[in-house]
Amino acid sequence: MLISCLQVIREFRTATEAQRRNFRRRLIVNDRRKLTVFIFTEPHEDFEDSTGQIVERPWLHLKTLPDQEKIGLGITKCRAISAVAEDLKNWLASHGAFIPEFGEQKFLD
Repeated sequence: MLISCLQVIREFRTATEAQRRNFRRRLIVNDRRKLTVFIFTEPHEDFEDSTGQIVERPWLHLKTLPDQEKIGLGITKCRAISAVAEDLKNWLASHGAFIPEFGEQKFLD
């Protein structure tokens, strides 16, 4: 799922805070792997500021359809996944795993 969604993860990682708040919902469809991933954002409590106010930041969510497996990714996780993506693909390939191509994006908004 993560490898099929790398383009979206990288897009979210490089977006501004305002762009992340308005990130377009979409589906990633990988027909070859029979994989469909619903991508959306939700506010996530990130930290408490000096006044005691909770600061929420948008998190990227990847949910497989129809089985509903879900991963929530904040900006730090998106950076980490992007940083190790090529190493992960190489490791998977060296162990005989099929490396899926990026899925086709279908915007829902």
